[in-house]
Amino acid sequence: MATGFRKSMFGFNCDDVMRYIEENHRNAAKKQNELQERLEGQAFSVSGDYKAPCVRMEDFMKSQASKALGDISPTYPRGTVFAKPRDFLPDFIENSLRAAIPEFEEYKKGFYCPDALLTGIETRTTSPVRLLRGENRQSLSLAGLYPCGEGAGYAGGIISSAVDGMKTAISIIEAYQ
Repeated sequence: MATGFRKSMFGFNCDDVMRYIEENHRNAAKKQNELQERLEGQAFSVSGDYKAPCVRMEDFMKSQASKALGDISPTYPRGTVFAKPRDFLPDFIENSLRAAIPEFEEYKKGFYCPDALLTGIETRTTSPVRLLRGENRQSLSLAGLYPCGEGAGYAGGIISSAVDGMKTAISIIEAYQ
């Protein structure tokens, strides 16, 4: 196990991962942000507005743009535009996904659906920054502020955000009793 990680009953938590990155890979957040901006720019350039690039899974596997929808319709509210995967994804991501889809189909039969739409890109992930807080869960730099959850860098999903929010709420209640 890498230095800096604590195993929780649910696996590694975001707090551990963020601490490890801060201690061992100070440039990782910057590189992640640069990649995120590049991917978002590529996706935007496909349509010139905020329509999302999309491709049917069958066409994605052939690295070609879709020409028509199948049985599944897009749900993205700003609209979609057909595009070749290489128009909005770097080769390493496209190739990794193309290799992973058949493998995941073996693991989870029915995952591969020729008409499924790969719509993207989703680049918003766990916060690459952390708002520092003390043992009482209060901000170290602004009294009365209680950073918590994914956006503050203390969780990595809906469940861990909820747990962190509950613990923070308890700290607030204790502070004002």
